[in-house]
Amino acid sequence: MIPIPVQDSAPVRRFPLVNLAIVAACTATYLIMLYLHWTSDSQGALSEIMDRYGLVPARFLARIARHEFLSPALYKPLFTAPLVHSGLLHILVNMYFLFVLGDNVEERFGHVGYALFFTLGSIVAEFAHIGMNPHSVVPAVGASGGIAAVMGAYLILYPRAWITFRIPIVPWVPIHVPAAIILVGWFGLQLLSGLSDPQGTAGVAWWAHLGGFVFGSAVVTWFGRSQKRRRKRS
Repeated sequence: MIPIPVQDSAPVRRFPLVNLAIVAACTATYLIMLYLHWTSDSQGALSEIMDRYGLVPARFLARIARHEFLSPALYKPLFTAPLVHSGLLHILVNMYFLFVLGDNVEERFGHVGYALFFTLGSIVAEFAHIGMNPHSVVPAVGASGGIAAVMGAYLILYPRAWITFRIPIVPWVPIHVPAAIILVGWFGLQLLSGLSDPQGTAGVAWWAHLGGFVFGSAVVTWFGRSQKRRRKRS
């Protein structure tokens, strides 16, 4: 059984409006995909949806090579791919980690700032995936890149926080683990996986995860240093 994160020790005083909206949007998109799959005569309905709304690196770069910079089709997958998930486990894991960690990051960024942060984190992650897999024709889908940015930000903002896990077969026994161990360990696993699978043959966008995580931690670090400089000047 896989331990499930249920809460973290960092307090939240502001209602996580944007974070819950992202969770709701991804969940609604997945339910719509299931509905279209169940009501479609085509057995490949889900694959067609992922191909249409996912990010295909080779297709994206081909449009750039044709200088289609004014075409909405060039930019559409950058915003639609994070909403699309390939299966139940994919969306459950993503949404659970976002639900547990995202509210704290939104607390620090504010609603508008968090929305911009998550969007930019997703896009940076997608470009990292494109850069490492430029010839891939497999659609990349899922909010993992933006969530990785949230994880990177959380690591810098709450380095002493703890995450509580529960195992489904013994849910009454909580397991408390330092968030830093979970997040650094996760990053290390993604790095090792990316290096051992440079072509992405495992079907996981390792470099999108890494790109998002680095972006999130770098943004928080940069803002933190900027605020310290402002305090010294004042």
